[in-house]
Amino acid sequence: TGGQLARPRVHALDELAAALKLSRQVIVLRTETPLAFCFGLLQPHICVSIGLADALNDKELKAVLLHEDHHRRRYAPLRAMLAEAVGAVFFFLPVAAELRDLFLASMELEADRHAARVIARPVLAGALHKTLTHPLAVRSAQAAGITGLSATEARIAELLDDHPVVLRLSARSMILTSAAI
Repeated sequence: TGGQLARPRVHALDELAAALKLSRQVIVLRTETPLAFCFGLLQPHICVSIGLADALNDKELKAVLLHEDHHRRRYAPLRAMLAEAVGAVFFFLPVAAELRDLFLASMELEADRHAARVIARPVLAGALHKTLTHPLAVRSAQAAGITGLSATEARIAELLDDHPVVLRLSARSMILTSAAI
């Protein structure tokens, strides 16, 4: 960072990234929109926006970094791209889209569980809540329905409850796929 990015929260982000040994993997985006995501297929990196750093406290920012680092270490962008490709190839099977959605949701839940092992679940839930309710929040494409819940709703349910969310295929998609085959 540097220059115009010399803001207190960006310095906090830099310090947290350094403490987590992520300095070389974190890229700061110059936007007030609260964003955090992992990108890159073979050498994933983590992007965090100034807007998100400003919106979250240190513990929440650490939870976000831990969540995104799990995605980075597990090559989530590559895995998501492959899931999308398989879903597109088998578009004619109703179960394909549902399997894709379940897989993508499970990646988010896994990353949440990883972060929650290091930092308290309510902290991660707070970061997610602040991100979703921020006036400049980008509405996520992860709103696709999975077993009656969106991926975001499943994440919130698991973070606020002691029991893990179990993702299952619907009987409807299994029946329709069986009929199609």
